[in-house]
Amino acid sequence: MALKKELADHTIEVNVQQEVLDGIFTFYDSTTGRLHIYQVASVTFDLLLLLVLGLYLIVLFSFLVITTRGLDDLISLFRLPPSRKVKTA
Repeated sequence: MALKKELADHTIEVNVQQEVLDGIFTFYDSTTGRLHIYQVASVTFDLLLLLVLGLYLIVLFSFLVITTRGLDDLISLFRLPPSRKVKTA
């Protein structure tokens, strides 16, 4: 009864039910259902933040590669490696 009283302070409808369940399998059945809809923030801000952070990281990476290795090494990072075809004699 203490649990029911405590729950009644915070919710509208309280139903406490005690059953002894024997066996390996337990089946649950629901006679009523409720749909809870919450308003959430727009995804637009998250996408904009992702775009800005991505561009920042790309610019930072490019700047660091250019200042430490040079522009040629930055360009060579995006080139395909030469193929290693084995020539048979």
